[in-house]
Amino acid sequence: MDYQLITTVSLPLLIFSVMGIWIINRFLNTQQQQLFAFTRNEERKQLITLRMQTAERLTLFLERISPESIVIREQVSGMTVQQFHSKLLKTIRSEYEHNLAAQIYVSASTWDQIKVAKEEMTRLVNMCASQISPQSPSIELGRIVIEQGGGSVKNMISHAIQQIRSELNSIS
Repeated sequence: MDYQLITTVSLPLLIFSVMGIWIINRFLNTQQQQLFAFTRNEERKQLITLRMQTAERLTLFLERISPESIVIREQVSGMTVQQFHSKLLKTIRSEYEHNLAAQIYVSASTWDQIKVAKEEMTRLVNMCASQISPQSPSIELGRIVIEQGGGSVKNMISHAIQQIRSELNSIS
């Protein structure tokens, strides 16, 4: 009789315990999934924010190396063409290196467009400097860079900025 009493009491207790464990386990799994979804959503928001900031930085970089902008910003009276040429190249390289890490937040094709724009601007500065005596006043180099930079370089920069905008619009 003791055996039957133990079985009568133990079986419902065992079933109740297993169901309780199952319910608790299910609840914890649901909580874990919700936490994972929340964390993933927060990470996505942070990534979008980083990509937007990167788009701003890269657009600023492209604007800063545009012919008019770089010449006006870097022009110093009393410099020679040779000095100004060196300063322009150093500025382009420095601006580019400052933004190198940004490439991880944009597509490879967008980064390629940015590099092409930078290389085109470097080529323009070198080509213009080769057309003038190194000892001429720097204003000569600035004038020629602005005059000759209105075509392909401006187009390359505009195209790269448009690529950044398109990519940014696709993630928002």
